[in-house]
Amino acid sequence: VLCGVTESLDDFLVLLKLKMGWRIPPNFQSINVNKKRHRSHEIDDLSKDVIAENNALDIDLYRYVVQENRKKANELGLKFKFSKWGFSSIRKSLNIRQTIKRPNNKR
Repeated sequence: VLCGVTESLDDFLVLLKLKMGWRIPPNFQSINVNKKRHRSHEIDDLSKDVIAENNALDIDLYRYVVQENRKKANELGLKFKFSKWGFSSIRKSLNIRQTIKRPNNKR
């Protein structure tokens, strides 16, 4: 099972690429991004505490996913690092803007 979080989307896509045996990971475009949302430093501590209490299971799941993905990346070692470096380089140099989709290439 593989799951990702938005803060480390590139890492997730590289793990997905390696798991599925794709030559390149899927490309993506950020859509429906809320640019007017409140930043965490704009929210008072009491509100943060209420949010955390009401989302305790979500927070636990988030932490678990982050921990598991780090563990998987560490187990893959250089294979993960080289794949991530290549993916990041390609995205930066080409400024790729596509929706998430499975690559057409097979193994």
